[in-house]
Amino acid sequence: MTIKNWVRTGTACAALAGAFSSTAANAADFTFNDIHYWIGEGTNRAAVVLDWNNGQPGSSLAWGVRWNGASTNLTEILGRLDREDRRLAAEIVGGSWGSWILGFGYDADGDSGVFNSVSPGVATDRDDFVAMDDFSSTHYWSVVTTNVAAVADAMEWDYTTFGIDGLFPVNGDWFAFKRINWMTGESAFPSVPVASESPFAHQVVGFRCDPYERFTDPDTVLGPPARVSDVDDGVPGLTAPVTPANPAMREDQLFSLSWVEGDYGDEPGYVTVAFDHRVMDDPQNPHGLDFIVFGNPLHEIGGEQYFYGTEDPNGVTVSTDAILAEPGVVEVSQDGATWFSYAAGPFADAFAPTLGHLYDTNAPDASLFAGNQWWGAPADPTLPIDPSLSAADFVGRTLAEYAVLYNGSAGGTGFDIGAFALPVDPETGRKWIQYVRVWGGSNIADADWTDIDAFADVAPALPYDNWAREHYPWTQLPDKSVSGKEAIAANGKPNFYNAAFGTAPDAPPVAAFKSTGFAIENGRAVFRVPSAEYAFDAFRIGKATVVDGLYRDTLPVLEGTAQTPGGFESVFSVPVDPAAAKAFYKIGISAE
Repeated sequence: MTIKNWVRTGTACAALAGAFSSTAANAADFTFNDIHYWIGEGTNRAAVVLDWNNGQPGSSLAWGVRWNGASTNLTEILGRLDREDRRLAAEIVGGSWGSWILGFGYDADGDSGVFNSVSPGVATDRDDFVAMDDFSSTHYWSVVTTNVAAVADAMEWDYTTFGIDGLFPVNGDWFAFKRINWMTGESAFPSVPVASESPFAHQVVGFRCDPYERFTDPDTVLGPPARVSDVDDGVPGLTAPVTPANPAMREDQLFSLSWVEGDYGDEPGYVTVAFDHRVMDDPQNPHGLDFIVFGNPLHEIGGEQYFYGTEDPNGVTVSTDAILAEPGVVEVSQDGATWFSYAAGPFADAFAPTLGHLYDTNAPDASLFAGNQWWGAPADPTLPIDPSLSAADFVGRTLAEYAVLYNGSAGGTGFDIGAFALPVDPETGRKWIQYVRVWGGSNIADADWTDIDAFADVAPALPYDNWAREHYPWTQLPDKSVSGKEAIAANGKPNFYNAAFGTAPDAPPVAAFKSTGFAIENGRAVFRVPSAEYAFDAFRIGKATVVDGLYRDTLPVLEGTAQTPGGFESVFSVPVDPAAAKAFYKIGISAE
């Protein structure tokens, strides 16, 4: 499909015809330019390849990392990938000999999932990739490295003499992890990877802007939203985390959709982006929202207060609901030709203001600025805040409380595509889009232009988290940890029990729980159980042999969910070892 692709030339906005494609020029090569998902910022670049070596298409994936100055070691880079990519799970174990890789899991179809690090590794979804060390000294995750322009079929890799704690990337490095059977002499060199999908907009495919304004580079809307910005206190180069009172403001962070003088009068600016995948109307998306648009709205603090960004956020209280916003109209499309508009809202560059980092006094990030005691890991740009919230709900709260009540989200305006008459994906039966366009200068609230920072695909949440959001007020959400799941609800049952059956905390609990069906099918033990429509993260299956009688729990695969006259029924399975002694099975629910 050929579409119009716009690029910036100097300070002018110029057009260039091109084709939208995310594939490499040579299918046998893979370069840094083919990577979609990058973490960090800077001019230095390195790549991480994970090869599950399972024969499935796309099971060798690549991510990128950027930095300036000295790099962190590979252990920290893998940890950051684990934190920022909601689809990736990295199991890293520390010991007296340093850190080592237990295994990796990846939600290959992007529909959420649960991974079990117990050997040999289990996922709730057959489509996902998961592989762990099997503790039998035959399989392990190897690591090799190279420093070349492109990864190709015939290239050479080098074995490393350091563990991951001692590997510090330099510009141009590639590191590849591959699960191999060393007993068979299997090569540690990975397959040529494909790009791991990015949850952020991947390509600008059209725009219009005023070349004489400050924010004229459309590529600034690609990737995650800004997490730090300049501090306006007269200290050159000083930055602090983006907060609702200290928004993004640099030219390399924003694109302005300002009015442009045309042949027939002034015309509004716009930007159109494409994702590298289909953005789905997924019922597991938090609050039913499917994508998020980030601008740079500012929540006025009120009074004589001012917040630069490096002060204690506990000392600043929001006393007004005034939001400095420049709303823009958002449209969505499957093909870049037929568009559906949110003409009546919600609007881009409006509530909720971006939050770059979590408020976390237990683990502050010392690299953000000298003396930081409050701001920790990046907030999640793929998690929307509750759309029922407004600026008025945050009046009277400190900026620290403001950040905590985002509940891990980076803010932004969330959008639901479910109301549009979109064709459905034939495999999932769900609506989807791949293009988003924002029009600025829409005369909404007399906005002269709209500033856009980023676009993000909402990540589907685990069933327990969505159950908690549905049944608890946003100010009383139970802790996401095991202790929160185990908390006793008003009906006398723990939260995880109610979530497994879709029961409200104050409703009569399920009186008894037992399997409604059991069979051995195609070498698997298959259970049918009553459950909520989505509750795969709550169930475990235990197996005990007649030899020792000890039950060992494992994570079952979810085979499907069906509606019944009484609610819903889920089908779970685990493999059966035909060579093992007779076994007994039981299915239960767990807070883990």
